[in-house]
Amino acid sequence: MFATKAEAEAAAKHFNCKGAHKMGNQWMPCASHGEASGGHSSPAAH
Repeated sequence: MFATKAEAEAAAKHFNCKGAHKMGNQWMPCASHGEASGGHSSPAAH
């Protein structure tokens, strides 16, 4: 979560997506919530 849209858009490249979307009062990377395809997967989940 980011305070500004610009920060979220800059972080989107780390999630293999583009853009940003608002979630409450903060911003998340990717144009839509389910778009991220990388970044925070847990190695223990296998």
